Amino acid sequence: MKGIIMSAIMWMVLSIMIMGMLWVFAYEHTRNALSRAHKQALRASMMVCANEACDMQEALSVFTQMHNHTTSMVDEMHYHLMGFHKEPLLIRIKIEAKKKLPFKDIVITLDETMIQEVDYE
Repeated sequence: MKGIIMSAIMWMVLSIMIMGMLWVFAYEHTRNALSRAHKQALRASMMVCANEACDMQEALSVFTQMHNHTTSMVDEMHYHLMGFHKEPLLIRIKIEAKKKLPFKDIVITLDETMIQEVDYE
């Protein structure tokens, strides 16, 4: 009887550990994909705004347009323009993403800033 109880406890502990590791892998995969997409969209919106005159709303709309191609893996996505400056061009965008999983939701917040290089020669 003692062996059955110990094996049941070991089975439960192993199941919890495996579920935890699966959640960690899903979290890291989602975070890495969103971070890569965030940086690429920020870089693309910087290039567009450096070539054309953009204001805050145009910069945010260009960013969301570039970023929406890779956001199919999350359920909710919120964009916030935290900072914008025209000369030198500076864009700071914060993303809040939520992915629903059966046992615990994944919530990721990314905040990236990109500034244009200025040549003082």
